[in-house]
Amino acid sequence: MFSRRGRFEIIHDILTLCLKPVQKTYIMYQANLSYTQLQKYLEYLVQIQLLEVRNVEEDTLYAVTEKGLNLIENYKKLLNILE
Repeated sequence: MFSRRGRFEIIHDILTLCLKPVQKTYIMYQANLSYTQLQKYLEYLVQIQLLEVRNVEEDTLYAVTEKGLNLIENYKKLLNILE
């Protein structure tokens, strides 16, 4: 129905991608975001504790938190109501 993704859709996409710990570039390509957009979203999501940063060996990985999992579930419920 709508062609452009909104802020909440992008956040949902990022959180869903981070159900398993992943690198920044993976998120960027899969969520179809520019590097600048990605940086802003990741910083925001870490700040409000929906994502956490994990340093594994020499890699920086992003993983969804419990709070982020709750948001994913509530987002799904909201979509079901709207459909």
